[in-house]
Amino acid sequence: MHASNGRRCREKFMDGRKSRGGDRMKAVSYRFNEYDIGGGMAQSILKKTRRYRHVSAVSVTYLLMFLGLLAPVISLILGIVRTAPIEAQSPLATSPMPSAMSFPGLVPLLILALLIALAFIILQARLEYRRKTYDPTWIFKSDERFKGMRQERLNASQLLLNDISTPASLDDAELAKIDDVLDFFEDLGFYQHGYQISPEVIHHHFYHWIRGYWSAARTYVERSRRDERKAWEHLEELFETGCDIETRDGGTRERELLDREEIKDFLSNEIDECKNDE
Repeated sequence: MHASNGRRCREKFMDGRKSRGGDRMKAVSYRFNEYDIGGGMAQSILKKTRRYRHVSAVSVTYLLMFLGLLAPVISLILGIVRTAPIEAQSPLATSPMPSAMSFPGLVPLLILALLIALAFIILQARLEYRRKTYDPTWIFKSDERFKGMRQERLNASQLLLNDISTPASLDDAELAKIDDVLDFFEDLGFYQHGYQISPEVIHHHFYHWIRGYWSAARTYVERSRRDERKAWEHLEELFETGCDIETRDGGTRERELLDREEIKDFLSNEIDECKNDE
């Protein structure tokens, strides 16, 4: 499932939302199927991952080379500056150090060289930061895996749609068939947590499905946590981090959580997509 397909699915889903009442701005209740989502354990790691990329983008080799040159160059500049008044008073005076009188443009050149070296390090760090942010290496592997899960996604969507439409009609043993889909996003969140895939790349490719499946399955996840406290914690973290990206230019986190009718629309669209791809 490539990004263009994700955008088409999202556009289709958003059209369905608008057809039911335009741009509704009502807040989504934090209470759904007796699960208070405000008590979730996970938090967004968007700022954390960006700090990590900023630090790791700086080349240690270049930085050490720059620091190694900085001390002797500064010492040389100070030596030249100190000898300048002496040579100005006594033209016959000599100094083992290069002087400002013999090399009048040396100090500006040394300062310029330091600034150029520093600018190079900053430019290299910025380019490396962008490379780490938009690196698609691992996401393409996840795309292929997700495309190969049409049957699992179809089964999960049908079960969740039935559970949403007829509450308490399915027990957790039957709903456990959705675990494969949740595990896929859990793995994606695990790699995000370990700085292997950036939140921006995951959001671009998968946020539509992260949002939909988390909204639909969160009550099941909460019940599972009664026996396994950290069940699918990285999936929740994935959703929270995606919310940060989605709302950075406006909007509210409440609107990122789908309500009951929106969940039905998402699941129905997912069922249609999986059937058409077969």
